[in-house]
Amino acid sequence: MSFKNHFKPCCVESQVTTMPSFNPNHLTPAGLRLYDTPNAGGASVNSEVMSIEVLQRVFNATLEATEMEVSYWPPNGPITDYVCKVDETTFGVSVTRAFHYRGDQFFTEDDADTLLKKKLQGVINSTKNVLFPGFAKQVLHVWCQSKKVCNIVKRQYKRLNSSLRANTIVLLSVCSADWIYQEKRVVPEKKVSPIKKVDRPVMKRDPNSRKARKRRARWVKKQVANAILSCITVIMYSGMLWQIWLLLSSSNEHCPPRIENNSCIFVT
Repeated sequence: MSFKNHFKPCCVESQVTTMPSFNPNHLTPAGLRLYDTPNAGGASVNSEVMSIEVLQRVFNATLEATEMEVSYWPPNGPITDYVCKVDETTFGVSVTRAFHYRGDQFFTEDDADTLLKKKLQGVINSTKNVLFPGFAKQVLHVWCQSKKVCNIVKRQYKRLNSSLRANTIVLLSVCSADWIYQEKRVVPEKKVSPIKKVDRPVMKRDPNSRKARKRRARWVKKQVANAILSCITVIMYSGMLWQIWLLLSSSNEHCPPRIENNSCIFVT
């Protein structure tokens, strides 16, 4: 097989049967190179490796450059996953996955529309900004969780504007292998230096050192300030209570009581 009509947009569907679990020992040299080479990040190594495996076995593609070997300007835009050559034509390949973590029955047309628009626009931008190795056309390789998901993606692709489809070849590969869609990002373990495991002697602080004297002086100043503040607060409240008692006493002196029916009444 070969890519026909290289510079016309098209959507190609394929059915891929893979091994039950991912095993790097079964990869071709191109797939092993892509597997061993660090990428720009993310959790899509398995899908990218299987993409070059499919293109190599079906279309006789050869790997030209990995993700980090392609240069762009400006450098902070979208990038392609790898570059390959088919029939003496260089293609950039961007790999994505169409799936829903809860199952294919939850994958909707809105999901497919969002995925295609985002990836196809990224393909256009990366093709425009690529410096080396140069390519004028890309393949958007979409791994579909099931035939149902593939049909949804195809329907949404036909509804897209021609400016967004441009000259990109959309390759849909139906594969139900969970290790393609449920791949998790592997965080490398931190290597602990053997020096940290050595029991070091506990250094005792000198109570008569300059830093220790300063710490004690700051602590004493803080305690004195708190004591002074407490005394001022007590004096203020005592003065207020004293004034209230004086006011009550003066009012009782000017108002002598008058006793009527065994009750004391103040006359004002």
